[in-house]
Amino acid sequence: GSNDRMGREASPTNSRKSQNNDAFVEDFPPCVDTDSTGSTSKGGQDDAASASSLEVLEAGRDVFEKARQYLNPSCFFRWIIYLYAQRKMNVFFFIHFTSTMVIWAHFALIKFEQQMDAVPQEANWYWLKRLAPPLEFGSMHAILFQMALIPITMCRFSIAALGDSIVNRVVPLNRMLAMHIHLGYTMVLIVFVATVFFFFFFGFLCGQGEQAFCDKFTMEIMITGYVILGFLLTIGFSSFFRYNIPYEVFYYVHHLVFLLYIITILHTMDVEQRSGRSQ
Repeated sequence: GSNDRMGREASPTNSRKSQNNDAFVEDFPPCVDTDSTGSTSKGGQDDAASASSLEVLEAGRDVFEKARQYLNPSCFFRWIIYLYAQRKMNVFFFIHFTSTMVIWAHFALIKFEQQMDAVPQEANWYWLKRLAPPLEFGSMHAILFQMALIPITMCRFSIAALGDSIVNRVVPLNRMLAMHIHLGYTMVLIVFVATVFFFFFFGFLCGQGEQAFCDKFTMEIMITGYVILGFLLTIGFSSFFRYNIPYEVFYYVHHLVFLLYIITILHTMDVEQRSGRSQ
């Protein structure tokens, strides 16, 4: 029994706990009481037992550290361990990336074929006008795909109900928060890159004297797009620095995502959509 006890105390898990124990012991002076004969009381016996326990824990830490240094796994071996330990999450990342790229490519090809008839071959900057809109169109639907997945990661009761089902064997439901964070950062990244490319495309052609592209900067759909970008950057920065700001700030700013969904709906119902000219 004593060997099992010492083994448990010397384990890596308990070694981390011992650090808290060390800090706890240092904060309080030893309680040694003596009676009239000068012998130590029960408080002194407890201190002796505590000191002995701390020595065992310290010895356990030394054994663990020496074992880790002796094994010294290579970087490749550590990656193999990581990939196996995170196999469910890695499968999710792969499926998510593949699905996003398929959606992006599907709608980009649709727009590419439409641009073939919309842009005459004698037009200035022909290939830029042929390629830029498909890239933006595909990015838009990739963003909408992320927005469709994010609410699923927030359905706490549904996730808890599926915890005992076969779904949990395939989908790491206990890592749903990590999925939520991954989807959120993916959406912010796509929006940011697409916006930079969008301003480059329209700004460049506007600078070339094409007034139609200059007018687009003040259209209704562009104004709602500016608001969406501002909301996303605010939520993204507050999430990235969530450990450096008060939790209440992060919590309430994160609720702007509900307004973001409403503005996104308004973004698709611009004047061209209401007039029946938009696709």
